[in-house]
Amino acid sequence: MSSDDETYTENNFDCPEELQIILANEEFNELSSFFGKVSKEDQAKAVNCFQYGLNYLVQTGKYELVLELVSSFGELNDGPWPAQCVLHRYFYLVSVGDVSELEGMIGAFGVYPGIVSKRGLNLFEEAVFSKSLAMVKFVKESLGVDSKEEKILLEASNMGHKGILQYLYEEVGIEPNDTCALIKHSIAAGSLECLHYIRYYMCIGSIKDYTVLEFALGQSMQTHRLDLLSFLITNFLLEFSPQAIPPFKRNSANKKINNLYSTFHKAVQYNDTNFILFALHAVKVKLACKDPESDLICYLDLLNICAKKGHFSMLKVLVDHGKLSPPMLLKTSEDQLRFTIEKSSLRKKDKLRMLRYLKKRDLQTDYDEVIGRVLGVDEVEPESASLKRVKYRESDG
Repeated sequence: MSSDDETYTENNFDCPEELQIILANEEFNELSSFFGKVSKEDQAKAVNCFQYGLNYLVQTGKYELVLELVSSFGELNDGPWPAQCVLHRYFYLVSVGDVSELEGMIGAFGVYPGIVSKRGLNLFEEAVFSKSLAMVKFVKESLGVDSKEEKILLEASNMGHKGILQYLYEEVGIEPNDTCALIKHSIAAGSLECLHYIRYYMCIGSIKDYTVLEFALGQSMQTHRLDLLSFLITNFLLEFSPQAIPPFKRNSANKKINNLYSTFHKAVQYNDTNFILFALHAVKVKLACKDPESDLICYLDLLNICAKKGHFSMLKVLVDHGKLSPPMLLKTSEDQLRFTIEKSSLRKKDKLRMLRYLKKRDLQTDYDEVIGRVLGVDEVEPESASLKRVKYRESDG
């Protein structure tokens, strides 16, 4: 029994034990005498008992018995016919895609094509949400109910259901107005099938809104689905430069909104070098800048994350491929990467590996001083002796 259909068990009605026993033991031949007896004692109680029993019988598929009881005790039916529990049952069967049971119910009660669910959806729209193409076809072709609402086309892509998406587009004739939302939903569903259909059968070939790519980057990082991102940049024409995507949205009231900086921040924390390399070289997203006033300057903080977490390979990717410049940190804040490494909780050999790598690229004058403190000596030893002292072989040369 679905929660949407339970109309009497959720209220304050205390079902009499006698009725509970009758229903539990399926002694349905006792129901008529029970309702007759209660209606003589307390009409209000009889109405509640009748509705409770009716709801139970509808949900368990005892349709013919329901009709018999309604015929005999019509005065106990609270409201017009069909009862709400009957209508709820229609929508429940549609929502679970049970075509066979729905046909049986229609055989008993008939069909009510104009009914609307609690969510404000008609039978066809609820069928789309069921994820059952068979139910979608049955409601349209056998019951004559359909809808032209774009929201169900978007829902089909959001479910990643290419079959329903195709049926709505080709057979029902729903045209997408918000093509960016359609693509985003397919990406969120992780459906290459839907993306392929949108591109080559719905003939949506270009993307004008950079937020689609921004969203795709975030989703592909979270789900490790670079294939979705690859299909997007290979098969769609992007009418904007990926390098122009801002790292974040200023003055946004929604603090949880997707943005490019948060995507790269998570990728660096997870040490996902494959994603960073793909974003830099395949997508051509830009991280580096030389202007301290640029919004891109926030990406420099990614270096500090590497320093604190000991992600040496990620540090190399950001500096060598992302072209992030460690000296730029001093122009934007008081952060000095070499001191961040020194004060981190990393092992000595990991600190030295990072510091010696940066010394070759940073050209700061006090790297030797920091390296000396990490080694715990007053004067810096020759690099070969230092390596021998900490029993570490520099793998990067």
